[in-house]
Amino acid sequence: RRAGQEIFNALTMLVPLRAAMRAASSAPGDGGDVVAAAIILHFPFSFCYHLACALRPAAHPVLGNGWCKGDLVMIHFAGACMALGTSGSVRWLYLNMAFSTVCAVRTVMWCNTQIERLFCRVLCVVGYIAPIGYVDSRHLGSAVVWFSLVSVLFVLNGRLKGWGHALSHLALGPLAAVVVAAAELAPGAPAEFADAAAELVRCVGGALASVRLA
Repeated sequence: RRAGQEIFNALTMLVPLRAAMRAASSAPGDGGDVVAAAIILHFPFSFCYHLACALRPAAHPVLGNGWCKGDLVMIHFAGACMALGTSGSVRWLYLNMAFSTVCAVRTVMWCNTQIERLFCRVLCVVGYIAPIGYVDSRHLGSAVVWFSLVSVLFVLNGRLKGWGHALSHLALGPLAAVVVAAAELAPGAPAEFADAAAELVRCVGGALASVRLA
């Protein structure tokens, strides 16, 4: 069962990726492109982590798992970039990046506890959701609701017989769409960040379109 669940975990990461790409293309803007680009950058790490777990079902999914560390580290760095997208503030980016760097180092060294890792990921999400409150209260409410659902499904993974993780990935889709939409309304990110993000979104969007047409 575990191998099949891990494959499903990997495939369901396509949902937030596609949702972010679609939201960014429907209302192009600097902030939305930055958020979408951050989700794109995180995707291969999460996808490969779950795929590696499926191919090596005997290996522990967390302890001594380098793919897991990579996924966790990129969650933080992607979150810091998303904070730039929703705020348009380079200072806020640097603050979140400093926090993410500390979390990443502690994760690579594996000197943190499970509770610390969970708590730090929550703070990471707060870093890019909080600025939405300055842009649109409805988007903020939607983001909080969807993130709460993601958290509940993740925490209840055991009670859901291992399917909670994949379900949390599915809930990341609407969350990603809301955050991108909110970022479109935020102050524009600096050109050097926005241009690079837009180019990445354009390239990945073109690749996905080619796959569909093939």
